[in-house]
Amino acid sequence: MDVLLDTGGIAATALVRDQWHAEARQFARTPGLRLQTTTIVVGEAYTLLRRRSGYELGRRSVRALVTGQTVRVHHVDAAFDRDIWATIDEFAGVPLSYADASLVVLGRRLRIRQAFAFDEDLRACGLELVPGQGEPV
Repeated sequence: MDVLLDTGGIAATALVRDQWHAEARQFARTPGLRLQTTTIVVGEAYTLLRRRSGYELGRRSVRALVTGQTVRVHHVDAAFDRDIWATIDEFAGVPLSYADASLVVLGRRLRIRQAFAFDEDLRACGLELVPGQGEPV
């Protein structure tokens, strides 16, 4: 099962004190789960984790992501960047971040409709949030 991976999913999995931690950890162990994300989301996740819990957790979590078997990180080129900005314009009424827009674009390219996220902005762009409901972390 291919699912987009958002910063909220990464943070909830890594941060024990996150309100969605148990749910995120359980979802991350789903058999056959393949997570797809962008370098932009990875950078955003590192920054968030470093601010909340320090360098060690931020770096260790991101390193585990990019070297593990479950997550594929997609690099953003000029055409991808143009599509991100077009998506931001398309959803001008949604407070969509650049990172979230990169996931919307990736989802369209890979035909993925689900995101491991707790971010209502992605739902407003037509993605289904898994494992469940939530607010940004």
